[in-house]
Amino acid sequence: MFRLRAYLINAYLVSFDFIITTWCYLAVLHSELRSGSPQTVFQTLWRPAQVSVFGFALLTWISLSFYFGMYRSRRLASPFADLIILAKVGVAGWIILESVSHLAPELAPTRFFLFRFVVTNFLALSLARSALRLGVREIRRRGRDAKHLVLIASPELGVRLSEKIQHRTDYGY
Repeated sequence: MFRLRAYLINAYLVSFDFIITTWCYLAVLHSELRSGSPQTVFQTLWRPAQVSVFGFALLTWISLSFYFGMYRSRRLASPFADLIILAKVGVAGWIILESVSHLAPELAPTRFFLFRFVVTNFLALSLARSALRLGVREIRRRGRDAKHLVLIASPELGVRLSEKIQHRTDYGY
């Protein structure tokens, strides 16, 4: 039961990040190619080479997110805990994509494309993930999505832990 729930939550988060990263990539690509006609921009976006390069960029981003622990449970972490991980993913992703762009020039159609993509994606994911965490904390504060605990401790320690847990209802315990 718990593994299935964790799997579904992670699948949702990966999809959430995938959609935001896709939107950022396409938005930056569109803004970089804005000087052409709308038909030229559309054709450039959906060329087979561009689609495969886009797929590689997304796969790199999601793989790095897994590697740096973006999808691990951090119930007690700050709503802004994802920012450090997103920064690591951004820097590592930029280095990898910039390196690969020398072999596949389609990856970086303009000089600052990858840098703009990394910055845009970092900002968008940071805002979205922080808002999501704040929303989940509010849901937990209202008594939903709570995990049940059994405290086994000395009476003094048990009372202190119990009071701390009851005081921080946003933890969801």
